[in-house]
Amino acid sequence: MKVYFIKISIRGVTPMVWRRLRISGKISLAMLHKGIQVING
Repeated sequence: MKVYFIKISIRGVTPMVWRRLRISGKISLAMLHKGIQVING
């Protein structure tokens, strides 16, 4: 199973805000979208 590491940063915010995710290669794009929304509140 492949695992991907993704770094998400929010532009225009000081200090810089970012999150690092470890994502399974089996996850759908819809689930990735939902996960990004959850971790960013």
